[in-house]
Amino acid sequence: MKLPAVHRRQFLKIASVAAVGVAFSERRLFAATSSGIVPLLGVGYAASLPEDGFTVPMADASTILSPDPTFISRAARITVVGASRAKQYANTTGGIGVDAYFPITGRDAAKSPRFGFWSAANNAMTGPVSFRMPALATTGLAFVVRRLRPTAGDGQLNTVPALETETSPLTLSLGNVDGPKLARGIYALAFREENGDSAPSWNRTLLMHQAGQYSLSGVTGVTYVLLQVDYDEEPAAIAPAPPRNRASRH
Repeated sequence: MKLPAVHRRQFLKIASVAAVGVAFSERRLFAATSSGIVPLLGVGYAASLPEDGFTVPMADASTILSPDPTFISRAARITVVGASRAKQYANTTGGIGVDAYFPITGRDAAKSPRFGFWSAANNAMTGPVSFRMPALATTGLAFVVRRLRPTAGDGQLNTVPALETETSPLTLSLGNVDGPKLARGIYALAFREENGDSAPSWNRTLLMHQAGQYSLSGVTGVTYVLLQVDYDEEPAAIAPAPPRNRASRH
């Protein structure tokens, strides 16, 4: 199945929304202390997707030792390859949303438009999506996890939902800082919808591939999304121009 991609026109649409005042201070959000529930439980990592019928072991994303600077020149391709909503929340209102921040050349670094690319809320879950995301040498890739209340938006793609107070910043870093590093592979984001939710034990978790579907083995009662992070496609090669003095055929 071919995944829908976020193309340049859609990206400019997102950016134009920020230009008319919907953008907010990323620095202020990331510096703020979340009140109420902290929605990000943990981040797991696997180096690659398993073949159909097989599994690969997960690990805590903090165990990635070195980031991959190639993303600075190639950008990243983010693809949602799987997700699951905890059964006890399947029919509840509210839920979880994940946004990506997009840096724009020439714009104040403290103000970046955000793209709500995935959500599980109100008995619905966003489908597969794939989009290009620039990586900055200073920050890598920046996301925010939001706990959605019943009054929040519908979680549709290409919208900029209202900023919630219960948020968790997430950075896949290219620098020598604490937290997950940016590398090619699969990142599993586990979410807290209520205070009683427990973080998965990543070293006891397997990433499974069965009948074309990816899921986490051993993770029950927790909502999660699986993100494949890879290099963006290289620009198509331009065919060389034919020689001007081509010999005539006889």
